Amino acid sequence: MGIFDWLSGKSKQPKKETLTDYQKHWLGLVDMRVNATNFDFIKRTYTVDSFGQEHFNEYKANEHRVPKEEREEVATSRVNGLISIQGYINTKGSEEQKFHHASSLKGAKLYASSLGINFEQPLQDKEEVIEQYEIKNDMSASMETSIDGQKLFKRDMTGLITYFGERPDMERIYNEFTQLIRDGVSVKEYLENANIMDDQEARSAAKKGFDDIAGFLKDMLEIQENKELRKDFNASREALSILKAETSATETSEAENYYRKCEENMDNKDFKLALKNISKAIELDPTNLKYYFDRGSIHIKLFKNELAIIDYTKCIESKYKYIGHAYLNRGICKALLNDIKGADEDSMMLESLEYYELLDGLEDTIWNIESLGYDEYIKQYKKNLGCF
Repeated sequence: MGIFDWLSGKSKQPKKETLTDYQKHWLGLVDMRVNATNFDFIKRTYTVDSFGQEHFNEYKANEHRVPKEEREEVATSRVNGLISIQGYINTKGSEEQKFHHASSLKGAKLYASSLGINFEQPLQDKEEVIEQYEIKNDMSASMETSIDGQKLFKRDMTGLITYFGERPDMERIYNEFTQLIRDGVSVKEYLENANIMDDQEARSAAKKGFDDIAGFLKDMLEIQENKELRKDFNASREALSILKAETSATETSEAENYYRKCEENMDNKDFKLALKNISKAIELDPTNLKYYFDRGSIHIKLFKNELAIIDYTKCIESKYKYIGHAYLNRGICKALLNDIKGADEDSMMLESLEYYELLDGLEDTIWNIESLGYDEYIKQYKKNLGCF
């Protein structure tokens, strides 16, 4: 069960009844047990718990067949496989299937426990998890921006929960996605079965959603490492990579059309319309880092330096080919917000990457602010804004 299924109170089981090949494999193993022994005899002789003990004894007796270093992986896979068909068995299984599934799962958990793997650990308190991954400052979970219909979200658990509240369809997709990934379904298999790959609109929305969520998870992992969050992060990045590869020529062409409109707006110094068009291009193709870089420049023209920092940070984290310029522009934005310490940190990054000419430009900005004084520099900067 994914951490966000629990936090949002969503049902663990996916809505679809169609079984994947992975689930069919485990159902087949249950059916082998159904067909192996007369069920009337089993019912007279055993309970689920006692027959589960028999399965545990069987797993233990055959343990020597599995290399010692692989036993935990095999035990975990067995439990997860049986859990993956639990919803199907409960709703559509016969009496025999329900009995053999329950006893097999009981035996699998007992064997896993003998190896020190506990599948019965209680969940943490919801508020405890939120607090664990919350950035402690005065910033609210979300805030309005000058971009039509868009918000900024705090990059922690409170921000992600608020993000899901704004995008319930993406929350549903993500909860189903993490559930099935834990049940052994591949990322590509999920995307194909969910009919995301063949629908341009769905593919574009999912691509943007997984990109956003991966960003939240990355920042939360920096707060505290967690193997489940790490698994979700890696799966989200893989989904994004697959969706990016499937981006159609039509989507790319449409995004480029909006980008060209943005360039025309910039030439005419209509920065607000340029912002609207570049944001539309990002919506259509959220993996094109050039768009984020240029939107950062537009934010600077509009003196929206906080938003510019977000776009340049996106470029830096994604290893944009002009990463030096991204560090330079982000450092200037920090200096314009009187965050000299942050600007100095970007200066050190430019020096470590040996972008010395760009480093000189950022250091000149910092020196001018310190020489003139912040208020006087900003007064002159705003007066000249749009002329360079």
